[in-house]
Order: sequence, then C-alpha cells, then structure tokens
Amino acid sequence: MDARSWTSLSVSEEFMCFKARKPFCYGITNYIAATLSANVLLAVGTDAPAYDQVVWDLLTFRLTAIRDNASELIALADGTGSGRGIDTTLTSDQAQPFLQNLAARTGTIAAVSGPVDYITDGVTTLTLSGGDARLTLMSPGRGALGAYSGVIANAGSKPEAVAAAHALYAEAAHRASAARETASFAIAFIDHLSVIEVDLP
Repeated sequence: MDARSWTSLSVSEEFMCFKARKPFCYGITNYIAATLSANVLLAVGTDAPAYDQVVWDLLTFRLTAIRDNASELIALADGTGSGRGIDTTLTSDQAQPFLQNLAARTGTIAAVSGPVDYITDGVTTLTLSGGDARLTLMSPGRGALGAYSGVIANAGSKPEAVAAAHALYAEAAHRASAARETASFAIAFIDHLSVIEVDLP
C-alpha cells in the first residue's frame, strides 16, 4: 500500500490541478447531505461559470418560476457576472430593471429577493418587504424560497402565487424573529412556516 496524507506531493498536485481547473460538480445525494455537500463545494471554490452554463441550458425549458438573488439574477438576465450563491453583491433594487427582461424573454415568472422582493411575469411587477435578515444566515434560507415558490406557483395563478410564497415566507420569518440565536431562529422559522394559516375575506 502507498499511504497518503495532506502533505503528500500527489495530494498537493491534485489540489493545485483542482484549483486551476475549478470544475463544476452536480452532486446527486440524499437530502440529509445536500446542504453540507453544497456548502463544501462552494467553500472549496467549484466553478461558478460552469454552473452558470448549466442554468442557461435549463432556460431552454419552460420553467414555472426563477427566483434568485440580485447578482445571480442579473447574470442570468444579461449574461454578465456570475453566480456566487448567497454572496450577492448587488441589491434587489438594482436587479429589478433586469427582472422584467428575463421574465419576458423566458416566458416565466422571475423573482428576486432582498429587503424588497420583486416578482414579475414581464408585464405585471409585484413587490413586498418583510422577513428577517437572518434568512441569509440559514443554509439555504433564501434558496429554499425558490422551492417553496415553485410548488405554490404550480398550484395557483403564477405571479400572484409566487408573491404569495414570498409573503408567507416573510411572515414566517417575522414570527420567528423573537428567537435570538441563529439556529433557534432557523428552527422557529420552519415551525412557523409549517403552521401558518391564512383567512379569506
């Protein structure tokens, strides 16, 4: 057997090769491991441009909704910049002008979240605010909003359904805001989201 450690030359060579190539990896794993797997891949520097190309390829399909942070949404809308996960460098207000173009071009609902959320079908733009800034500290606090928006949009009238998902998500975060610690907030948020009810007039 030929033993290896982190100080082995071959380990250094392989790591340098990885750093130079920055490959994209789409990992299929169980849901329990998905969050940590994504965090690990982002932490070690997998390639965002390769990820961007996968996303561009997905846009050839008719999607129900696209929800993203400002930096990634602008990259999708005009093809510049790149995705950086939760590390958005722009605001939702800055992304708003790109939002309608993306929605009109793809024929889907486009949404961006931030202090103010914008949701549009390319014609009608809806806005809302609220929630709690600690959603960005949960992995993946805002990313899960995309999944939540998708399931609600598949059952309702599209822009309004995505806006409803954003509003319910923000309300659950607001109700959870009494929790002082981040992990306690995350648990309280899921708890509130699971029991939130609405009244029809």
